[in-house]
Amino acid sequence: SDLLCRQVLHRDPRAGELATFRAHAHSECTFRRWLRQTQECRTDTVILLYQELLGRAPTVAERDAFVHSTASESALRQYLQGTEEYRRRMTRCAFRDLLGRPPTAAEATRFAGEDELAVRRALKASVAYRERMVRGLYRALLGRLPSPAELAAAVTSNENETALRLWLRSTRACRSRFIETDYRNFLGRAPTPAELESLLRRKVSETQLRREIEHSREYLLRMQKTGPR
Repeated sequence: SDLLCRQVLHRDPRAGELATFRAHAHSECTFRRWLRQTQECRTDTVILLYQELLGRAPTVAERDAFVHSTASESALRQYLQGTEEYRRRMTRCAFRDLLGRPPTAAEATRFAGEDELAVRRALKASVAYRERMVRGLYRALLGRLPSPAELAAAVTSNENETALRLWLRSTRACRSRFIETDYRNFLGRAPTPAELESLLRRKVSETQLRREIEHSREYLLRMQKTGPR
């Protein structure tokens, strides 16, 4: 009973509760069910669900309505997910996740009543999302923003994020960048023009490049002097 109390109520049983708890501890299943119906557990449940789904604490009236009802946790979750407040919050979250900003009043009105999946699907099909995605990939892989022409070409193409990422990684600029980064990280210097051209011509992968560097005489001598990086 002590362990189940910790699992369900997230605390140790108090001295005055032990006799009551043990009277209901006929089996683990029945005791767990009994604990979940206690006012304390139901209060914790409604507070956690409101915080998770609506991002706020329930009012006293909202809390008491659930605590004194016979509704289950799943029924309360389903009810909250059907509220306008929940849908508005999911719309705001979708805009922040995918566009990096909250919706305008007009956008909030447009998506009122839509579920989260529909909102995210619509946003991912938007020009604003593709522009943000393209800029993010250029920053991550090339260390710069795309030019207006590059941005327009990527946005109007039918390539998805995975395909665009693979294409950028195959470009000379991206491959030169990871070669230069690994040389600085492992050897403490930039590659010579000849080394860079040789590696680009051979189309070595990042894994292969690091393996070659780590087995090179230059790297081993450097490690003897400075220790592992």
